[in-house]
Amino acid sequence: MRHLIARSLARPLILAAVAAAIPLASAAPVAADSIVVGGFPVDVSKAPWTVALSSRDRFGGTRAGQFCGGVAVGPATVLTAAHCMGEDVLGAPPEQVSDFRVIAGRTDLLSDQGVEIAVREVRVNPGYDPQSN
Repeated sequence: MRHLIARSLARPLILAAVAAAIPLASAAPVAADSIVVGGFPVDVSKAPWTVALSSRDRFGGTRAGQFCGGVAVGPATVLTAAHCMGEDVLGAPPEQVSDFRVIAGRTDLLSDQGVEIAVREVRVNPGYDPQSN
């Protein structure tokens, strides 16, 4: 299954970003070194739809430049949180991040497992308001 998802994502991806349905208690900026509260490691074979969003230029080599996660919802589409596409996270509009990639099929982000695919397009829900979400 892991290889099937990774292979189906091998075509250029369209990254669809949407605002969360439940408002956040606080809208704190996200940094590459933030931790996930209550999270735990899961092997990609147990959740092959899970992908990492990456930019080594923006976030360095730690965790392969991973700054947010996403879910493969189609052969060329990833769903993530809208705030991940914000300038406060990326430091620039997403279309200006030259090495913006999706990493699929990889549990250890520093390994060479899976695939890294360049992001072709980003769409953010027009109803997303970074000031209130």
